[in-house]
Amino acid sequence: MTAPGRLDPAVGRLLHSFGGSKPVQADRWQRVKDIFGAVLERPAQEREAFLQQACIGDGDLRRDVDSLLTARAEAGAFLSGPASLGEMDRPPSLTPDSSEEITSSARLPIGARLGPYEVVSFLAAGGMGEVYKARDTRLDRLVAIKVLPPDFAADPQRAGRFEREARIISRLNHPHICALYDVGHHDGSSFLVMEYLEGENLADRLRSGPLPLEEALEYARQIAEALEEAHQHGVVHRDLKPANILLTKQGAKLLDFGIARRQPDEATGSSRPRTLTGEGLAVGTPGYMAPEQLEGKDVDERTDIFAFGLLVHEMVTGERPFPGREPLAPPALEGFVQRCLARDPADRWPSCGALLAALATVGRTPSRRRLAVVAVVGGLLFAAALALWTLRERRALPADTPGKSIAVLPFQNLSPSPENAYFADGMTEDILTQLAKI
Repeated sequence: MTAPGRLDPAVGRLLHSFGGSKPVQADRWQRVKDIFGAVLERPAQEREAFLQQACIGDGDLRRDVDSLLTARAEAGAFLSGPASLGEMDRPPSLTPDSSEEITSSARLPIGARLGPYEVVSFLAAGGMGEVYKARDTRLDRLVAIKVLPPDFAADPQRAGRFEREARIISRLNHPHICALYDVGHHDGSSFLVMEYLEGENLADRLRSGPLPLEEALEYARQIAEALEEAHQHGVVHRDLKPANILLTKQGAKLLDFGIARRQPDEATGSSRPRTLTGEGLAVGTPGYMAPEQLEGKDVDERTDIFAFGLLVHEMVTGERPFPGREPLAPPALEGFVQRCLARDPADRWPSCGALLAALATVGRTPSRRRLAVVAVVGGLLFAAALALWTLRERRALPADTPGKSIAVLPFQNLSPSPENAYFADGMTEDILTQLAKI
């Protein structure tokens, strides 16, 4: 069995064989990947019915997906359900058929103490431990505690990932990243004390349909800023998906750096460990993994940008992109997402900084001030052009030709705001004034 969150190399090679290099193969591969990921997100009793519906009329597609599922079964479960901080969130790893189901000792009882922290309620569990809502008795505030139970802590690999996750999060300080407050050990258990967040998981939110465009773009900006903070500290998240985004009153919060990867420090040439998992293994969630990630190749910030494109598409449409889909509107958004989803990392946005600059122009509507400036400048240019035309006509006429008159009709306010009506009146008066000087 592979470690939690890892894709067995055999499965990775099988996925790669579906990917191919031609556009038609890439479309086919995307469809197989989407169905494969969707199957794993469903309870065992619902999978067969879903497969029959998803692959209806396409026996080859069904065989491809079945091959992946068979390879996964032979390799062992490779997903870990990251513990999230939503009260109602229950990761897929808790389904009865999952071999990563929590096997630790009994959960902590209400009122249990871990140092100064008093357990209030159980929140969630996943492949890397359990999460509790707790009260910091010193500061009298609510916190979220992620606990690695003793039997998990005895596993050097799990313990190492847990410790390195703490080190990564401790370096990140951003309003859209869940903050780490403390780390500790108690009766053989290790735990992280994190910011307690109240809100709705993005995955749950999307079950009721897509988000309004303006809201989706605002969340996208916040998530991109959180990723930029991580990338500036050499951290690639590698598991960006709706289940790892919490929507709070303060905006979107990026969660779970359990399978994050740290890039080498170019400035110091540090040889610190670069990854929280083994080299050459694919890690992440099928359906949100970039091609290079599925193939077990090196990843960088552009790997997160691929997943970000999937996330934006899902927020706007309620579903992940698929071959033959309708283009997104406005067209600028379609172009933005297409570049995020380029198969070759070199063709994607090079950084979150560039991505944010492009995102700022997507779906942007002119402000009232901008509309007013455009109206005034347009009026002045029209008046100047009209004055020049009149002057040229006068010079071209014989001396005995009667003069011509010009009627200036009132302008109408066609902007969405009634407050701009005075610009229409002002433009009329300005044109009359300019003409009177000729």
